[in-house]
Amino acid sequence: MLGLCMIIALLILLFSSQTMAAARLTAQVFVHSVMPALFPMMVLGGLMGTKMQATQQRTNKIVFQITFGFLAGSPASARQLEALAQRQYISKREYRAMLCMSGVMSPMFFTGTLASKIGSRAAWVMLLCHWTGALLTGALFWVFSYKSRSSALASKQSGASVPIAPGRTDHTILSALPLAVSNAASAQLSILGVMIVSSMLVTIFQNVLIRLFPIWTEQNALLISIGWAMMEIGGGMMALLDSVPMVPSWLICALCSFGGLSIWMQNLLFLKQEIHPAELLGYRMLHGVLAGILCYGVSSWLTKAGGVKEVTALTMASVHSAAPDRLPFWLAVFWLIILACYQRLPRRRA
Repeated sequence: MLGLCMIIALLILLFSSQTMAAARLTAQVFVHSVMPALFPMMVLGGLMGTKMQATQQRTNKIVFQITFGFLAGSPASARQLEALAQRQYISKREYRAMLCMSGVMSPMFFTGTLASKIGSRAAWVMLLCHWTGALLTGALFWVFSYKSRSSALASKQSGASVPIAPGRTDHTILSALPLAVSNAASAQLSILGVMIVSSMLVTIFQNVLIRLFPIWTEQNALLISIGWAMMEIGGGMMALLDSVPMVPSWLICALCSFGGLSIWMQNLLFLKQEIHPAELLGYRMLHGVLAGILCYGVSSWLTKAGGVKEVTALTMASVHSAAPDRLPFWLAVFWLIILACYQRLPRRRA
């Protein structure tokens, strides 16, 4: 680990102008796009968390978490879910299922950023497939997981409610607002740090490829853009849409649902429960595969029905030319291989 860090530090110095430019661009994207969309949601999540303590219904908390996750996106949803778990309102089984369901991107990325590139109708279709894939991921986990006596965080009895913490039911919005803003601001700085580090690593990787394999890099712009998006979804997706004339809609939806390693690391910043990073990565990969397959089917149906011009222009002409029909199948096989490898990891006892 020490040797790798020294190599990265030397590469940052070697490509100092490029990495500094990438860091400045990432900071601009954060200030103009990420922070305006995410900061209010984190503040609202903190306020709603204080008022939720007066609600004894377990189902209400679960429905709130999923709805809030869909509206706010990651990592605000992960931060709110961790707050529920720390207050011992949900079981570990529910914790992981909701982690699958609420680990989504902000809808403003689809309806704002992507819509400016691919059209609003296509963006809304992808967003619905993105949400549906998240629900399916959580449902699959719930079906194939098993209950154990130690699965409850709050009680040995599944579904048992937890008494309200004393001294915390008299919070008003005005009294809770300063703490919510402070916590959201510190969380935003952590997110900015992860984004900058991710963008600098991607920039180093790109420049190394250009120096070592200039011809191959020029001929494989699509592959490099996909790798960028898998590392950092914001800049990578914009590079993908700019470098390739026709990008398959299912590929866009799959990459956005996976979220990239940057969002994966952002979620890990707030998840303090005993969850292995590889397990969280597996959830994100399953979400990406399911959402991509859903988007492929929906866009194919819409193309045949001729109901959405923007989706038609985006999908079928490029699906059959830029990527083979069996690619969603191979993506599913790849995820199953990762899952099999994860099953061999040592388990942590609750």
